[in-house]
Amino acid sequence: MRTTEDTAIAIRERAYHIWEHAGRPDGRAEEHWFRAAQEHFSAASVTKPTAKPKKAAARKTGSAADGNATAPRKATARKRAAPKRTASRQP
Repeated sequence: MRTTEDTAIAIRERAYHIWEHAGRPDGRAEEHWFRAAQEHFSAASVTKPTAKPKKAAARKTGSAADGNATAPRKATARKRAAPKRTASRQP
């Protein structure tokens, strides 16, 4: 995590590069600082991890209005057949 001092240094360096690129004009330091800060924080917000997108809900086919709607079938539990018992014969 960056500290406030690290952020200020990064903004200062970017403002210096903006100033040089603009031809080193006098009296525009504040403009260059704000532009550098805006670039810094917009770049920082892009690199932050975001939450995973939610999965889209499954769409139903048809609707009740057009008569094509079908209710999803519920899975029914099937009972297992009891094992057959064999009579044990003793000799």
